[in-house]
Amino acid sequence: MIFSRLFGSGTLWKEVMNDDYHHIYKTIIQEGLELFGYVFLFIGSFHQLREVQSKVANKAQMKLIAV
Repeated sequence: MIFSRLFGSGTLWKEVMNDDYHHIYKTIIQEGLELFGYVFLFIGSFHQLREVQSKVANKAQMKLIAV
């Protein structure tokens, strides 16, 4: 998330694009990077949830076997 703020800063794009600088390009790139970051976090959270559920299920199964 911090990377998108740094990468999307107006001063960077003004220096890179010179006279062709338009605010919309900066906004699209900045918001796109933020969206990518949020999707990445969501996927990681989903995988973590599945891992925890798997461990809980394994513990429950081991208790049934021990009884």
